[in-house]
Amino acid sequence: MHLLHTLPARLKTDAPELAMLPLSSRLGFDEIKARLRSAVSGPTGLRVAVRHEVREGQPYREVLNYAEEQAIDLICMGASGTGFGLHALFGSNADRVLRQARCPVIIARPLRPSLPATS
Repeated sequence: MHLLHTLPARLKTDAPELAMLPLSSRLGFDEIKARLRSAVSGPTGLRVAVRHEVREGQPYREVLNYAEEQAIDLICMGASGTGFGLHALFGSNADRVLRQARCPVIIARPLRPSLPATS
C-alpha cells in the first residue's frame, strides 16, 4: 500500500527575502511523512508493506505520475470537504485523477456530521 501526499510547488526564485524564511522545505516533507506514518501505525491488521511518499507539485499530476511510476493498480482518494456535487467536483484534483488515471479510482466523500436524535 502506498500513502502519497502532495505539497504545493515552491516558488522558484533567487529572491533574498525567500532565503530568510525560517522553515526549510525539507522540514515540511519530514513532518508530512511522520504524519503519514502515524496514520497507519500500531495494530492495523494490515499484512502488507506500507510505503510513505511526499511529493511536491500539482496534486493530480503527482498522483497520476506516481501511479504510473509504481504500477499502482487502484487509486483511493478523498474528495474535497467543501461539497460533493458536480459543482465541487469538476475541475478538482479528484475529478482529474478520476478521468485520467489508467487504473480504477475510488473517490471517498467526507462523512456528514451525525445529527443528534430528536424525540
